[in-house]
Amino acid sequence: MTTLSAPREADSGNDAPLSGRSESAVTPPRWSLAFTLAVGRGLIEVTRQWIAPRAAYAVAVARGLIEIARQTIARYAAYLPRRVRPLGALKWIAIAVAFSYVAVVGVLYARQRSLMYFPDTVHTTPAAAGLPEATEVPLVAADGVHITAWFAAPQGDKPVIVYFHGNGGSLRYGAARFRQLIGAGIGLVALEYRGYGGNDGSPSEDGLIADGEAAYAYAAAHYPAKQIVLWGQSLGSGVAVAVAAEKPVARVILEAPFTSTAAVASIRYWYIPVSLLMKDQFHSDRRIQKVTAPLLILHGVKDQVVPYTMGERLFELANKPKHIVRFLDAGHDNLDANGALNAVAAFLAGDLDQAPKPPRSADPKS
Repeated sequence: MTTLSAPREADSGNDAPLSGRSESAVTPPRWSLAFTLAVGRGLIEVTRQWIAPRAAYAVAVARGLIEIARQTIARYAAYLPRRVRPLGALKWIAIAVAFSYVAVVGVLYARQRSLMYFPDTVHTTPAAAGLPEATEVPLVAADGVHITAWFAAPQGDKPVIVYFHGNGGSLRYGAARFRQLIGAGIGLVALEYRGYGGNDGSPSEDGLIADGEAAYAYAAAHYPAKQIVLWGQSLGSGVAVAVAAEKPVARVILEAPFTSTAAVASIRYWYIPVSLLMKDQFHSDRRIQKVTAPLLILHGVKDQVVPYTMGERLFELANKPKHIVRFLDAGHDNLDANGALNAVAAFLAGDLDQAPKPPRSADPKS
């Protein structure tokens, strides 16, 4: 079964949707009683094991917040005029719900960066991660924060990839991918963000972009812009777009990219005005139009973290030349197992930039 679809070029006009729908009437299938019972049992089991515990926890938290609100309001009710004291049940409930909502929003606002960044704070050298081909180099961001990067020189004039990983873990989790790139003769400057891998500082949008600019500056100090390729994975795609929008590069690779982190967060926290309260929104949708280098987007159709539709939307907003490769059986973190490096190799070689040749005519005279 094919898991990697053909690359879709910017000027293609005959792309089919992921799933086609017929407008004609269709006779519904007749499910057997056994099949219906099996589906029902499955739904009951899912409810029992996954939904029920979470619902019980949410109800317990809500009850606790309501009780806190009731006791707090009751404590100060004695100081109110007598004609204000006899509040109806509905008013008490409305006040408690409003108090609970504000409390939840306040907690999420205060802890938002801890819910967005999940750094592995253990310092690991490339050799300890199983990548002796690379060396660790120190970098200093524009705001003075000391960070690090893993560096491997390219063979000849082959590309140098400046790599930005996602919001979780550290560089050591990408050692297997880096080994394949280095083995192909490709150079590497893999950035370790502030707060990750034993580095100083705490992650934020401005901080990570400053780190990305420091990694770019290191690569640009040793190699020409025509040799530098930016690769951003997940959250790192926001860093890559921000840097590429301001710096000259040869190519840009975005893996599982989003339109903005605010758009991703609003899916999970639909009950909160995320766009008003979120600090680090990484608006790639506003920056992508300033990127003029050839672009490759890699995205799994089954991605449950950053929806595939966001990758398609960013592709629509980007300038030409641009390509998007969708991986039909891939999710968020398993693109390499579905052929991502093959697509990257074709992109770096310029194979995706070549216009498709017209079909040969069967009649040699025509």
